Amino acid sequence: KDSRLVKGLVLDHGARDPNMPKLLENAYILTCNISLEYEKSEVAATQIFSTSAERDSLADAERAYTDDKVRAIIALKRRLCTPENGKTFVVVNQKGIDPPSLDMLAKEGIIGIRRAKRRNMERLTLACGGGAINSEA
Repeated sequence: KDSRLVKGLVLDHGARDPNMPKLLENAYILTCNISLEYEKSEVAATQIFSTSAERDSLADAERAYTDDKVRAIIALKRRLCTPENGKTFVVVNQKGIDPPSLDMLAKEGIIGIRRAKRRNMERLTLACGGGAINSEA
């Protein structure tokens, strides 16, 4: 009674933002291997700033870089998923998705699954067709 047969692929990941949809049907699935996390500059890099404003400017530029990648995914979703076709959108990413990026995806009704295992990504692309991308270009 506690189990059931699922015809398809079950991932052991869930949406990582409470505002994301819990279920989507008729979905496009974007499988990718790109970082959607704010990444600080290399640890070994030495940067000397004259003012805190310069440091803040660099941090803002790094955040903007990540946000631009998420905006590109949102733009793709808007192009593919129209009210006429009733399609939805899921992002399955092998790398991380940080909370601000998850929030941006959730506001667009996109389920974002992060840190998916490589084997699950392979199974997903075999089951649905396609392949993982390594850049958003």
